[in-house]
Amino acid sequence: MINKINYVLYYLCEFIISLLIFALVFLFICDRTLLNPNYIIKELDRHDYYEYLDKEIRNEMDNYVVQAGLDSSVLDNIYSKKVIEETMNNYIIDFYKNNDLEIDSSSVKENLKINIDNYLDNKNIQAADSDSLEKFVKQMTDIYEDSFSISNIIDKMSSKISKLSNIITTLIYISIFSLLIVVAFLKLYFKKNILTVPLFTSAFINLFIVYYIKFSIDLKNLVLLSSSKIINYVSIDIIDYIRNLSFLLIIFAIAIYIINVRISSRSLGDKNEFIK
Repeated sequence: MINKINYVLYYLCEFIISLLIFALVFLFICDRTLLNPNYIIKELDRHDYYEYLDKEIRNEMDNYVVQAGLDSSVLDNIYSKKVIEETMNNYIIDFYKNNDLEIDSSSVKENLKINIDNYLDNKNIQAADSDSLEKFVKQMTDIYEDSFSISNIIDKMSSKISKLSNIITTLIYISIFSLLIVVAFLKLYFKKNILTVPLFTSAFINLFIVYYIKFSIDLKNLVLLSSSKIINYVSIDIIDYIRNLSFLLIIFAIAIYIINVRISSRSLGDKNEFIK
């Protein structure tokens, strides 16, 4: 009866360890990626997002310039790539700090007005309707400001990010503490190698999820992800992050298994020598 209880207790603890490792992988990745503004900014730089954003803003503005009967030269130098990068990075930081998500487009507005005035002067054209001109400038600055939005859904989550970050951090500490307690209990009570199986289990569950998503779901064209380049970049990179971390768990599990086998073999050899 005692052996059966020990048997059930042992595998129950192994199962709990597997769940805790799986949870730690998920929580750690969330903390280091989704909830980390520095990670998001690095990803934007790595994927040349600022270059993409610059072209998107220019292309959209060009469409309205043509409709307004103006030349595309009025858009020249109204903003720089450096300004786009700084504005985008500040927007990301403000989002995570739950600050007001406001874009300063005053310089764009002023530069655009100067360019339009110069264009009209050079062409000897008299502006017939100042109200229409103001509406056009307003339309251009709206395009500029809206381009920095991550997505309408994500932007509304700014107030919840700091709370979520605190919850994730707390759960990480709780998971680590619980893992140490269960591992120590099993090691002292059963005196066995108790990490190899849970590490393998967690790693293979993660890999199954990763490859299921990769081969069953088209992330690039998924509606929620395709609505924002930023979300798309981060989501795909997180999948790769989980895959790489899972392979590290497997390597770690193999290393622990080999070490334990060598320790057991050495102990058995010492015991045989003692008997002789």
